[in-house]
Amino acid sequence: MKVYVDRFEEDFVVLVGIDMRFGVDVKRELISFPLHEGDVLEAEFSENEEFISAKFLPEETEKRREKYKAMMERLRRKK
Repeated sequence: MKVYVDRFEEDFVVLVGIDMRFGVDVKRELISFPLHEGDVLEAEFSENEEFISAKFLPEETEKRREKYKAMMERLRRKK
């Protein structure tokens, strides 16, 4: 399931589904690579919605960042 890093809260990473239909807190220590807000991941969860694993998706992350960067530029031009 594709998710993105929404924010960090203490020892947790808040992951939100790309479709924004759900969010889940995952202990930072369960993810073995550095994370940044906005990173897109392919995450695996158990049937009980427990975090199993995640893989960083660099191409998806870049696309998402470019999309929101363009949106912010359009909003700035409207002022």
